[in-house]
Amino acid sequence: MKVQLGSQTYAGYAKDLTEWLYDQYGIENHHPTVMRHCLVSHQRGRNKGDVHQIVYAWQDFVRCAIKGYDDYKSIMWVWGSEGAWGLEAIHRIVLHEFAHVIQAEDGKVFCGSVHNEYFVEKVQELLVIVPFEEFGLKFMAG
Repeated sequence: MKVQLGSQTYAGYAKDLTEWLYDQYGIENHHPTVMRHCLVSHQRGRNKGDVHQIVYAWQDFVRCAIKGYDDYKSIMWVWGSEGAWGLEAIHRIVLHEFAHVIQAEDGKVFCGSVHNEYFVEKVQELLVIVPFEEFGLKFMAG
């Protein structure tokens, strides 16, 4: 039960931070959502009316609560540490997925190369604009 409560809090945080980022960047979007049986993803396509939507995976929030979150090994260095747990891990998931939104919006997604140099630049930009130390608890107050 404790994990579910924490995961629900994490889901709310992820959705609130994502909405805030969409507003800050002025990007049209479908509201972010959380699904129990899916992979975390950024979606944009004909079925979405070419509008962005981030779908977060419930199991990723549970994993963040229990084991922590590690990004892809090829870009782990971007975060400046080995991993993160709890709310900081959720913060990383949001920034990772939102970097894909910016990347797609700017036309920098290439087949077979989504975690490319442009993506890394956007993650680094987001880390400066939305540091966990400042924004970690901002959306928890509700």
